[in-house]
Amino acid sequence: MQQRILFFLTLIFLTGAQSIAQDAILKGRVISAQSKAPLEYAVVQISDSGDSIYSQVITDQKGRYECSGISFGKYIIAVQYLGFETWQKDVEVTSGRIKLDDILLMPKEYLLQEATVSGEASPIEYRVDKQVINVSKQLDSQGGTAADALKHSPSVQVDAEGNVALRGSNDYILLVDGRPSIMDKATVLNTMQAESIEKIEVITNPSARFSAEGNTGIINIITLPKRKASTSGLISAMIANGDKYSASAKFQSGNSKTTWFGGASVSSKLKINNDEILRTNIQLPEFSENFSSVRDVLREDMNLSTGMESRISEKHNLRLDISAGKWNYGREIASTFTGSLLQDIITASEDFDNENTFIKPGINYYWKISDEKEITIDGQWSIIRNDITNIYLEQEQSAGKRRLNFAEKSKPVLRMDYKYNLWGTGTMESGVQYSGDYSDNELDYSILNIEGGSWILDENQSNIYSYSASNFAFYSVYNTKIKDIDIQAGVREEYNIRDLIYEEDDNASLKLQIFPSVHLS
Repeated sequence: MQQRILFFLTLIFLTGAQSIAQDAILKGRVISAQSKAPLEYAVVQISDSGDSIYSQVITDQKGRYECSGISFGKYIIAVQYLGFETWQKDVEVTSGRIKLDDILLMPKEYLLQEATVSGEASPIEYRVDKQVINVSKQLDSQGGTAADALKHSPSVQVDAEGNVALRGSNDYILLVDGRPSIMDKATVLNTMQAESIEKIEVITNPSARFSAEGNTGIINIITLPKRKASTSGLISAMIANGDKYSASAKFQSGNSKTTWFGGASVSSKLKINNDEILRTNIQLPEFSENFSSVRDVLREDMNLSTGMESRISEKHNLRLDISAGKWNYGREIASTFTGSLLQDIITASEDFDNENTFIKPGINYYWKISDEKEITIDGQWSIIRNDITNIYLEQEQSAGKRRLNFAEKSKPVLRMDYKYNLWGTGTMESGVQYSGDYSDNELDYSILNIEGGSWILDENQSNIYSYSASNFAFYSVYNTKIKDIDIQAGVREEYNIRDLIYEEDDNASLKLQIFPSVHLS
């Protein structure tokens, strides 16, 4: 009997080892059959004759792809790319690493009996330095939010909770009409209604015009322009299960010279997660550990805005705006831990609350000097009050700690852009930019007095400090086209001044950075 068991175990082990050894990697490159240029974001799919998908990847900037974990056998490889014919071929995997020949995609040819060019933009455009999502042309985005519209971009990932990642990372800059957003990125993208958005620019390789911050790129939301000589309004509301709701109202009224506009929005989203983890040990059947928790996450925001836009003359336009509001992020966690090696049940709770209030005035001035030259001046000043409370308790208040963080922040931003034609074949854009980040912070750290139930301040971990950062930037970008190739070249120079004052210490630093950039399409 023991020999039979040993035989079957050996057979299972050899079969598993063989299956592991038979995993293969398919790699190659996808290019255009006409221009021989690599195609980024092409979808490469590995399937069998029964349409079962074994692997699906997207090509990188150089058109490269790599499909791993493929078992030996016969498959069908298919490649799809917007505006090109679908490519398909049978392939047999017989070795551990297979490099296929370059896959050449042919552009689609459309035969039209009669066509009228109306000048409407396609839902997604690919330009020399960015992707442009024309939200107003996407019917399935209407009634949704900015996060819903971003699902159309292959560079953006939106999870079930509405968190947005650019190329798999949250380290990106969010702009609204070219201005930095002071609110939490997830809050803005999940509350801004698609009906108020004209387009969204997804910039994975920023030109010299933009700040070098943000490792993975920039998402720039362009709102719909204000219409002259009209009076209109828009009211929208949404309610869903799980204590989720949002509502917004916008209006505008004006004549051929001046337009007044304003709006208000409010939203609340509650997410409840229940987690339970059980650990056991096969060699020690009496050993066990169990961890369970309930997590409530709440996002709330309220925003009021108003402003005016005046066409001073044919060549001058002025816009003034101001917005104010608050947003809050809170979470409550209740945890229980039990185990065979523990005599008692361990309980813990955490209460975290991040409240923010703000006011943000702004100005925009446009001067069309001539048909070849124009100047834009844009600025905003954000004043923020931030209060953070974090309380952690164990064993029904037998131990605990509390952290209070109060901050007053000021963030001015000002830029001037000058755009003009150069040599009759391209355009040159130059500009200066200033941005600041100034804050006064107070951190109070306390531990729980078990006997009296009061909080005792820990002066060693509590502190008061001030922080200031000033950024001055100068840039130039040249755009031109040679035959079918779009060329963009630029350079950006930044001066960063930072100062941290803590008690009697003053730590100041000055940094000079230069960022050249070149884009070809």
